Amino acid sequence: FSGPGMTDHANGTASFDPSAAGVGGPYDIIYSYTNADGCSNSYTEQTLVYDLPLVTFGTLNSEYCVDHEVVLLTGNHAPEGSFSGIGIFDNGNGTAVFDPSAAGIGGPYNITYTYSDGNSCVNTALQQTIVYPLPTVNFSGLNTEYCLDDVPTTLVGNHSPSGVFTGLGITDHGNGTATFNPSLAGAGVNIAITYSYANANFCMNS
Repeated sequence: FSGPGMTDHANGTASFDPSAAGVGGPYDIIYSYTNADGCSNSYTEQTLVYDLPLVTFGTLNSEYCVDHEVVLLTGNHAPEGSFSGIGIFDNGNGTAVFDPSAAGIGGPYNITYTYSDGNSCVNTALQQTIVYPLPTVNFSGLNTEYCLDDVPTTLVGNHSPSGVFTGLGITDHGNGTATFNPSLAGAGVNIAITYSYANANFCMNS
């Protein structure tokens, strides 16, 4: 055998490697044979090698918090092509949504978009993402009820010196602590006092 991309095995067989031949053609692939009488003949077939399609899709962030809203992804060959991966819901039209909460905490997760062109050449684009948990957030020091003239109470967040307190009667100290003053809050029921904290991955909980 002879021709671009051919590896002859010297036993009447050969391998054709499209990547070695390269994009182009038509290429002549020739099988030649000489019999015991020294008479030779050959047979030729032609083949084409097509390039792979360029495949991309909209940017996926490299990391998400588990409570992030779903993300719409669009392939560059929409409405054709399909998406796959953990947390992926393919829409069947070259788009998909990635839901961090459905993917769950962990990763890196491989998100792929696959497309086959008119020549049945398939290519895939891949991006990776990680899903982080929300921090556990709580605080101490608040009673379930007060009289209006009770002395102010110091509240301490579990991530002090980080985090911020908000709510009626609250004076935040900027260090993960705050003072609750019943007289400033005023008389009432179900007064909400909130302590919010964002971790190093910018995932927030309260």
